[in-house]
Amino acid sequence: MKKHYGQIILAGILCAVFFRDSGPGYILAFVYGIVIGIPLYVLINLVLNLLFPNKEKRSEIVARIFSIVVIFLIFWLTYYPPAPILFKRLISNPIPESVSNLKSASSIDGPSDCSHYVKFNINRDDLNKIIQSKKLIPASITVQQLSSVVRYELTPSNSSNSFSISIDRPRFRLGSFENAEAFVMDDREEYFSEYIIHDPNTNEALYLYYN
Repeated sequence: MKKHYGQIILAGILCAVFFRDSGPGYILAFVYGIVIGIPLYVLINLVLNLLFPNKEKRSEIVARIFSIVVIFLIFWLTYYPPAPILFKRLISNPIPESVSNLKSASSIDGPSDCSHYVKFNINRDDLNKIIQSKKLIPASITVQQLSSVVRYELTPSNSSNSFSISIDRPRFRLGSFENAEAFVMDDREEYFSEYIIHDPNTNEALYLYYN
């Protein structure tokens, strides 16, 4: 049985390779493999052997596949969490009652290089609470809609320097750009950046996180 432990840990490492995270991903691979994968493999194998005592080989294979699949699913939820989990992790926990129509997407562009998009509807009071809790500051915004990309030109209220962000995901574009407002991080020295773009006409908000 012990000879298969390495295969389970190797499956975790392959998950790190699949998600292109050569840093923390390998550490997670060992943690998930040792703490979750191997105990789960032993448990499933034991239960199946009790239920089907004459099919030890098949039970072992099923237990091994099951534990590997679970590790992959945990990795998937770590890098591509569902919208409610991502909202709680990055924006606000608990989720305000006025929030609806939650959508999210994530992308892994390389080692420790990820971006998250969360689109939702929210009332003004709850939005203000999020802005205050994250210490975001207002920014003037200019929207340029190209054929396949929407480009936002942002200028923080405490600076004359502008920067732009582009959204190439159609379902994460706001319904209206008239009177759109933006809020950005005050501290540009952080290793990550986050923005909120809000459409007061529709109460739609788009949260952007870049690492």
